[in-house]
Amino acid sequence: EKPVSIPQRRDGRKPRPPPDFVRNVVGSSAAAGSAEFHIFRNNRKREMDRQRYKQKMKNLRKKNEAKNLDETDEDDSESSSVSERSKQNTNEENREIVQTVGNSGTQDAKSEMVYTEMEKISDPNLSVEDILENRVKCEKEGT
Repeated sequence: EKPVSIPQRRDGRKPRPPPDFVRNVVGSSAAAGSAEFHIFRNNRKREMDRQRYKQKMKNLRKKNEAKNLDETDEDDSESSSVSERSKQNTNEENREIVQTVGNSGTQDAKSEMVYTEMEKISDPNLSVEDILENRVKCEKEGT
């Protein structure tokens, strides 16, 4: 006895596309006798199979489109929530910047503050450690 291998069934197999419909294969049906009925019946069967196949493919396309649409909606909602969060973060940062600039007063007062800070940092008599300490102090005072 030889072992027999039975092939696995393939899932997702597409049916063969039906042949294009050819109208009036048997010619006129006027005064058709009983012999032509079998030809008519087979042609009708092929046409009905073709119509059924087209309907199945149409339903399958709709189902796939709905599934893809749902997936893209989920992706869009996730990406939109991420973009909204990033917009909120940038808006908060912009508000903080506006508040710090607004609290310093006019543009002249701001430029004077920058000038005095630069003088503190760039004093030639100070050592590197003192310059770094002054810079850290200025940053702490600014925030």
